[in-house]
Amino acid sequence: ANEIILEVEAGNSSEVAVSMLFSDIRAFTDISMTMSNGELFQWLQRYFKVMTTITDDNHGFVDQFIGDAIFAIFSSATDSVQCGVSMQAAAKRLNFDITSKGGEHLLVIGVGVHHAQVSAGFLGSTNRVTTTLVSSEVAMASRLEGLTKHYGVGILTTGSVIHLLGLHPFMTRFMGTLQLSSGASFELYDVFDADDVALRRHKARTKERFEDAVGLRTAGEFGAAAAEWLSIAQEASDADIVDNAAIVLAGSYGERDVY
Repeated sequence: ANEIILEVEAGNSSEVAVSMLFSDIRAFTDISMTMSNGELFQWLQRYFKVMTTITDDNHGFVDQFIGDAIFAIFSSATDSVQCGVSMQAAAKRLNFDITSKGGEHLLVIGVGVHHAQVSAGFLGSTNRVTTTLVSSEVAMASRLEGLTKHYGVGILTTGSVIHLLGLHPFMTRFMGTLQLSSGASFELYDVFDADDVALRRHKARTKERFEDAVGLRTAGEFGAAAAEWLSIAQEASDADIVDNAAIVLAGSYGERDVY
């Protein structure tokens, strides 16, 4: 991904296809309130170092740090999804350190990944230049990350990413079609490789039924879809785990959600 930007001359732009990843820390304010400014800086520095290393290892390029969020770009859809899975795994490892030091606010991150054609280039003057990506779809990765909170999942991608993976090893389930207020629509996928083992097994075991319910909802059979998702959610509950997405979708009776 580094080459994607570096090949573009200053003042010009070039059309490129990239996978864009946006990750953000949930309830960051709660974490930050427990630390002094100096402690918070050191904590963020460590977090960013871990996540940037993971991005580099997956051939990505961190385009921006936005508060506690990371926006990274990749030339490979597979690399972008693997980076998201690795980021989630790293967050769990960092939580071991938090709990070992008596911390109560665990680190939880959301990750959104989208693939699109964008214009990449340099903006600014001779004194101040910044790289930028311009496209109506650049904000989709951030929007997806926001939806991870709504659905209670760790990683959301669009079909534009999934369809580029070919025969991939990732564990995914189709969540339905995301309808934007602009009229654009995107297929939505939950990537659950980094979920806890019990939840991961539950999602794999119920994947076909979950996706059948998506089909029922698309066909307008909302009651039947909701009943299936409630059944899946109950199975999870019986095993002392929570399938948040099944619960949220079971309570959604509209033909499709609009954001």
